[in-house]
Amino acid sequence: MAELILHPDNTPRAQQAMALHFEIKSSLAAAAGAMVDFCRQLKSMRDEKLYIHIGFDTFEDYVEKAHGIGQRQAYNYIQTYEKLGARLMGENAEAGITKLQLLTKISAVRRDEFLEENHLADISVAELEKLIAEKNGLARQVSLFRQ
Repeated sequence: MAELILHPDNTPRAQQAMALHFEIKSSLAAAAGAMVDFCRQLKSMRDEKLYIHIGFDTFEDYVEKAHGIGQRQAYNYIQTYEKLGARLMGENAEAGITKLQLLTKISAVRRDEFLEENHLADISVAELEKLIAEKNGLARQVSLFRQ
């Protein structure tokens, strides 16, 4: 995202707007951190089978009954966390879990380059799917050419 330059006028409403702007930025950062924590916590609950100790037979039963989250969605959060890691997820959390999950379809070696060229939050899911398909298609062509 390009650096935003604000031009507040010198009024009480501008001061109110600036204060609210920084509160929103702070909330967005907190939400990004919360999403990463949420994914990490789901993974721990599943991996350590801690749900058994609070009365659930399966992880799927736990996420559905305790949190109203479908089994597939819970696994999407965990898989995305496992593939991207906390740092990359946190840096791109504003894009949302759907785009982050799509990002996992790009090889880890090519991911940083892709993120330098594209800002996830600024493109639609459909555009991202197309870019990833093109990127992966080119990677396959190059690997075939090298053989």
